[in-house]
Amino acid sequence: MCEDRSKHVFWDPYHPSEAANLIIAKQLVDGDTKYTSPMNLRRLRNL
Repeated sequence: MCEDRSKHVFWDPYHPSEAANLIIAKQLVDGDTKYTSPMNLRRLRNL
């Protein structure tokens, strides 16, 4: 186990850590169209 989970992105080759999941979630909600096309979830909610 990692001593500091916030400093690691993956537990193993297949399972992202809490830090990685937070990065992914932030991109889905507020990211630009480079990662969320044609719009992010916040813009979709505001339609």
